[in-house]
Amino acid sequence: MKLLALALIIFFVTACESGLDRLEALATQFSSHRESLNEARQLLLSLAQEENILGIKIGARYNDQTDRVWLHDNSQPKPLAAISLNNPNNKSKLERVFEVARTASLEAIHLDEFGQFRAVAYTGRNYDYGYEFFTRRSAPAPENGAYRPIVGEENWYAFRR
Repeated sequence: MKLLALALIIFFVTACESGLDRLEALATQFSSHRESLNEARQLLLSLAQEENILGIKIGARYNDQTDRVWLHDNSQPKPLAAISLNNPNNKSKLERVFEVARTASLEAIHLDEFGQFRAVAYTGRNYDYGYEFFTRRSAPAPENGAYRPIVGEENWYAFRR
């Protein structure tokens, strides 16, 4: 009985700390994704200005779910095939942002209404995890445990949301 109680205590302690461990893992892995995240951010900022595209959602390979795009004027992502671009030259930017997101193993990237960039690496039932780019004025409060600063980076944070 004592052994069972000890096993349960260990399970709950490690289960509660796993979210924090994932944040730490993301923070330490950032250097291998830095270039991809910065490129995705620049491409999405450009697409937001020129095409009102605020984000992308990578389709799941295991269930044939298609790639989707968030536009400024809707809350539900539209299938990539249903998007018409104002400038045909932006097709290569949109293709590249999907390619970069897949290479970095991201599930989605998004800009909010203030231009805040978020890259989701893991989605779960209760939390999403990933990276967020903040300007100095919009940086998260240090007491918010859902963010971990990336060492050596001024504007990047790992997040749990």
